[in-house]
Amino acid sequence: MLTSHQEISRPAPYWRRLAGLLCLCVSPAVLNQGLFAEAEAANVAATEEIEPVTNIQRAAKTFLHREAGGENGATVKISVDPVDPRLRLKLCDHDLQASFAPGANKTGNTSVKIQCQGPVRWSLFVSARVERFGEVVVAASPMSRGSMVTPADVKLERRETGGLLSSYFDDLSDAVGMQVRRSLRPGDVVTDSHLKTPLWVERGQLVRILSENPSIRVSMSGEALEDGGAGDRIRVRNRSSQRVLEGIIESPGVVRVPN
Repeated sequence: MLTSHQEISRPAPYWRRLAGLLCLCVSPAVLNQGLFAEAEAANVAATEEIEPVTNIQRAAKTFLHREAGGENGATVKISVDPVDPRLRLKLCDHDLQASFAPGANKTGNTSVKIQCQGPVRWSLFVSARVERFGEVVVAASPMSRGSMVTPADVKLERRETGGLLSSYFDDLSDAVGMQVRRSLRPGDVVTDSHLKTPLWVERGQLVRILSENPSIRVSMSGEALEDGGAGDRIRVRNRSSQRVLEGIIESPGVVRVPN
């Protein structure tokens, strides 16, 4: 009986081993397909729910191009720092809103605030750099303090203008005829801090006072009571009558007063 029982129980391990071999032959392909499908489905879901960092960078760059513009022939170069690809913000269901960060410069190194405003709300700051290039007036030769700017002293060059601290000239005619306030070397950008309107009349100087109407023109000698340049309104004294008049400087040494 013992021997008979052992003979009957032998097939069980054999069938279990056979079933195991069949599972090993079939399951890898089947399981791999299932796992791949699950992973692919999970990736699609993540893409739909997470805001792509490329959208954030695009929103910042579009905003900066709109703000920087390109007036007077200027060209603009904008670079936006990469956003950390590990950032996982919920997908915004509205258009992303962009604005300058509080206190940020509009040129040079700057910072842009990107916001999602809606049921989903978040914000972050993106670093960027804005460079503007345009034609500016530069010194073509050395100019010393007190000298007058001539056409040969200046020329136009294309420069990055965002970092210029003072107002610069973009037209040669605006600089020619001005008086140099601070010395300039060749290649220096000419700004309003370098030049000043030349004095056409100085206080105490003898001037010619003009007054006219359609029927008569009067010229008399006078004394300037104030300094002034082209178009400035100053007080003058008629040397004959000692009367104080007010007029506009018309040319060097000449003041026109209303009749």
